[in-house]
Amino acid sequence: MNEWRETAKTPPKKEDANQDGLFVLSVYFSESMNKWRILQQYWELVKSFPDEYPFWMPMPELPEMLDRINKGLCT
Repeated sequence: MNEWRETAKTPPKKEDANQDGLFVLSVYFSESMNKWRILQQYWELVKSFPDEYPFWMPMPELPEMLDRINKGLCT
């Protein structure tokens, strides 16, 4: 099971990114909404800016049905 990790203590690595090797889920503060939000973000950006993205976690797997649809669209 995925758990939130503190970026400053445990920054993301390429191995933590999704299947494409690009994204993790991150937490950032939205000034326009004045609250903390969850965002899919490039792992390298999260690692580079721990003050902007203080927490992150690996992307969860898609539900099996959606994963099958995605694979069908790519063929």
